[in-house]
Amino acid sequence: MCRFVTLIDVLYEHRIRVFCSADGEPTDLFVNIMTLQEARTQRSNMVNLLFPAPSEHSSDDRQHI
Repeated sequence: MCRFVTLIDVLYEHRIRVFCSADGEPTDLFVNIMTLQEARTQRSNMVNLLFPAPSEHSSDDRQHI
């Protein structure tokens, strides 16, 4: 999908007209369409999941055996 979008961008920049047809409505073709805010929230959630903030208890507070 990314390559198609890049192709369309390049063709647009060179003022080349493109005609596309599809068997369905745009919303049916792009099931995972999201707003910019939704994308930012999803990215933030993913970053927080992969890189959680350090807890209030540092490793020095743990009991040593």
